[in-house]
Amino acid sequence: MKAFIIRETKPTITKSSSSPDGSGFTPGNQESFRFNVAASSGEDVILNNIIFTFSASDNAGTDWNQCDTDDTSGALMLASGADFKFYNLTEDSSASTALTGTYSLLKSTGAACDATDVDVAFVSLTLTTAEVVPAGSTYVYSLWVNSDSANAVNNDSLQLGIAGEPITTTYLNVSNAANDADIAITATTVNVDSGPAFAVGDVINMDVDDSGVADSDEEKMLVTAISSNALTVIRGYLNSTVEAADADADSDDYEVTDDIQRLPTPLLWQDDGSTSVSSSTQEYYGAYLVDNLPVVGNAISF
Repeated sequence: MKAFIIRETKPTITKSSSSPDGSGFTPGNQESFRFNVAASSGEDVILNNIIFTFSASDNAGTDWNQCDTDDTSGALMLASGADFKFYNLTEDSSASTALTGTYSLLKSTGAACDATDVDVAFVSLTLTTAEVVPAGSTYVYSLWVNSDSANAVNNDSLQLGIAGEPITTTYLNVSNAANDADIAITATTVNVDSGPAFAVGDVINMDVDDSGVADSDEEKMLVTAISSNALTVIRGYLNSTVEAADADADSDDYEVTDDIQRLPTPLLWQDDGSTSVSSSTQEYYGAYLVDNLPVVGNAISF
């Protein structure tokens, strides 16, 4: 069965014509990407999470574009989210007060950065207070990056954007995560061994054929709420077929030993015109079918 979902509105994302572009930039804390979010006339669009693509050169070998959670030397510029600021330029045209949120630096696999030096591929932002784009309006947003350790002599460069869905082709594996062998075709809750292994906004794949990877014929779900070890989900995400547990316990059934693969959605948004959302009345959706994603920003060089 294919899921059919009607939304009151939708966001349209575009790169701003005023997004920084070109060469001769001085390394430092500055605007690096500007984009527009338009809400259709049916309802407000509420933004919760955004994943930005991050591509930078390191021609002088300073590691300024890397992350490392246990680096104590201070040399790795992107060791924390303090090097990023996000502004709503429609309501704050002078970029005087950054929107608060939690930044997470991700590897090219979509996994969070750890104690191993690695180039940053994505920057995930979870807003503390969701941004409301009024129905029929377009808001302009700006992402600033501290590129202070980039090398201007060797012409380091930086290019940002907003990722498409999925952010990469290979899902991350969460071993033996399932704890629910009887998921009805109408069910919107999946029980797992460890709720903290997942996050709201994750796209999950139920590995019913035990291949260890997210196969195209397996159902994808979007996690919209987590309560202890219970995930509230939107079924049949990414146009996958909604599956139901059978009674004969064959290889295609959901089993308590199934692995689950996960990836964060690059855009988590709501369409119900309210930032107060419960698991029973949620109106979350992800980046799937959002117009114009991925958005590729301009390259700037130093």
